[in-house]
Amino acid sequence: MKKIVAAIIILFCFFFSGNHILAPDNNSQKERLSPRDKFEYSADLQSVINDFAGQGKLENASIGISIYDLSSASFIAEYNPVVSLVPASVMKIITTAAALELLGKDTVFNTEIYYSGSINPQSKILTGDLIIRGGGDPCLGSQAFKNYYYQPDFLEKWAEAVKNAGIEHITGNIIADASVFDDENVPSNWNWVDIPAYYGTPAFGLSVYDNQFVLNFSPKRKGRYKVHPDSMNPVIPDLYVENRIRADTKEEKYLDFVGVYYSNQRIIKGNLSKISGTLELKGSIPDPPYLIGYQLRTKLQEKGISITGDVVTSRMYLAENKPLPAEKKLICTTNSPPLAEIVRRTNMFSINLYAEHLLNHIGYFKSGLGSTKAGVKSLLSYYESKGYDTKGVNICDGSGLSSNNTLTARFIVKVLAGMSGNKPVQVAFYQSLPVSGSSGTLRSFCNGTVAEGKIHAKSGTMSRVKCYAGYMEVKSGKTIAFAVMVNNFSTGSDTVNALLAQLMVNIYNNY
Repeated sequence: MKKIVAAIIILFCFFFSGNHILAPDNNSQKERLSPRDKFEYSADLQSVINDFAGQGKLENASIGISIYDLSSASFIAEYNPVVSLVPASVMKIITTAAALELLGKDTVFNTEIYYSGSINPQSKILTGDLIIRGGGDPCLGSQAFKNYYYQPDFLEKWAEAVKNAGIEHITGNIIADASVFDDENVPSNWNWVDIPAYYGTPAFGLSVYDNQFVLNFSPKRKGRYKVHPDSMNPVIPDLYVENRIRADTKEEKYLDFVGVYYSNQRIIKGNLSKISGTLELKGSIPDPPYLIGYQLRTKLQEKGISITGDVVTSRMYLAENKPLPAEKKLICTTNSPPLAEIVRRTNMFSINLYAEHLLNHIGYFKSGLGSTKAGVKSLLSYYESKGYDTKGVNICDGSGLSSNNTLTARFIVKVLAGMSGNKPVQVAFYQSLPVSGSSGTLRSFCNGTVAEGKIHAKSGTMSRVKCYAGYMEVKSGKTIAFAVMVNNFSTGSDTVNALLAQLMVNIYNNY
């Protein structure tokens, strides 16, 4: 009998101890709570998340959950809240929240046109250079912000301003100055397969057209060739592609660019069931600063303004140890949308490029250095200064594209709780988040359920990663902040997403 009792005690200790809790353990739940944090356990909610984590379909998964009642300022249910997990695009919450608080919701980023040297008013000759000074505007020329860049067209505006300055000939160069950010700015642990893709472009001090171009091509044309200008938008000067597409009905279909930034060489790799017709492929612009310089020169020439020199970039000057012109005079300025609008698009449609720019701006604001490394350091320092526990937090970029990023569910919820309220930056942040069943990347999430329209949150998805974090108005009328992170699952992503949608419905109904 004693052996049976001992066995029962051992089993009880096994099931109710450790990090993967199957029932509430207030001591383990409160692990690493700061003195300012409160924990008011909800038995119903804890049961809901325990049931979710205990499902057979998630038996191989790593799961982290934290739920926080904003009205009582207390954690109400958690599961592995301090385990480090990959957040994917939920990382954008961390970046955009800090950007709004540090930079201000009304901040704009300027792109400025200068000239160096002097203008002869009689001959209308500029003896000097024309300079495009980038200010780290992430959305210069973006079709998503037509009101800011196409009323009038920003290139037309620049060319007209140059002409109105009394310039008809330029003896020097068109200099695209992107030096506000580091030229070698790809996060060190990004997958190089992602970089030539439209979603994988790094932040440049002078970005344009969302750093994306579209190529229309015939998959039947093999080998390496120079792309005709009519086949791409915008036109990338001297772009060469090499077609390596295969036709194999047994393999999975895919179509990708292969290449590196600052190079005008691209390989098209893929597998198609049938090679025919014309295909469209979207990729990252290899050298955005050079492209905008090239386009301005073309626009100036259309207006009868000739240029003796070349299109060069600040990166080229740096490579040759040449200083950029120190003395220069302003011709005109183009402003970005306010930061609140940029943040809204960043979170609503999960724009990696914008998030990376904001990380660089955070670095520049805090340290005077616009780089990924400076941004990461400044971001961590900022949250540590607010008293947030960053143990287990590993930040590699601003967008979440790196699979080396790790956050904890509790850290995310602390950030969300700190961004709740009626201050202008808090309202701007809340309004930037997609709404369940309605907008952005949550358009189809919880559609047709009681949770439709009740969730304002950011999703995060990559291979074997599915996460949601944000706010939810629950059945009682209260609002909670939540983070649910699922990594390393062996079932399909769609299946996990359905389980997460049901979890949100159950949370709604049980609090």
